Amino acid sequence: MWFALLLLSSLLSAIEAAKKPQYFWTGVQSLFPHWPEIRFKEVVVLFGVTLVVLLLPKVLGASLAIRDRVLRRQFGGTAALCVSLLVEQLFSMLLAPSMMLFHSTFVAQTLLGRSVSWNAQERTERGVTMREAFRRQKWHLAIGIVWGAAMLYLAPQFFWWLTPVLVGLLVGIPLTVWTSRVSPGRHLRRMGLLLTPEETAPPYELFVLSRAGEDIMRMVSTPDSVVPPPVRPRPAYYPPQRNAG
Repeated sequence: MWFALLLLSSLLSAIEAAKKPQYFWTGVQSLFPHWPEIRFKEVVVLFGVTLVVLLLPKVLGASLAIRDRVLRRQFGGTAALCVSLLVEQLFSMLLAPSMMLFHSTFVAQTLLGRSVSWNAQERTERGVTMREAFRRQKWHLAIGIVWGAAMLYLAPQFFWWLTPVLVGLLVGIPLTVWTSRVSPGRHLRRMGLLLTPEETAPPYELFVLSRAGEDIMRMVSTPDSVVPPPVRPRPAYYPPQRNAG
């Protein structure tokens, strides 16, 4: 629906931009011209409502985390949480156009009676190559170039409203490759950004799983070594569990 709405808005903007202003209506004699109307208030209200719908849930969630002392510390502190919120919003804005086209493709294939496969994600550190990303998203890049050039030529004023969508389509391929790497995530973690409570204060189950993985890797690297069972006792510091109520 978002893609359809953007296409319809682009079409209407191009049609309106091609029209020549008519200051005097045909068949109506008047000394006062009819000036084109710019509905600035409606535009501001629509833009404000859009921002509220997109950002208010994140702001409320961050506010609840900041109010809780323990939870705030687990997210890295107030400053780190606010910066992480901005970083996450930037990535969401850049990834949204590509996801829009992917979902539109799934819907179109379903309506045409074609099977839509959703394979399991790879949880390894392999990453995505530039060739793989280009093969999957080459049409996203082409749509972004053609769409942007058409709007810049037909309706230059509307072009700037489309820039968040167009930028996401143009950088979609390198962004997919970059975000598939583990190095950016590790770098952000060293900076204290995009942390989650499960990372800073892992539950006991994750603690045991992590220790078991370390023991398995040690057994693979040194087969002759004697490794104790993977299940370890509770650590000396175990974060207090929050009550469900």
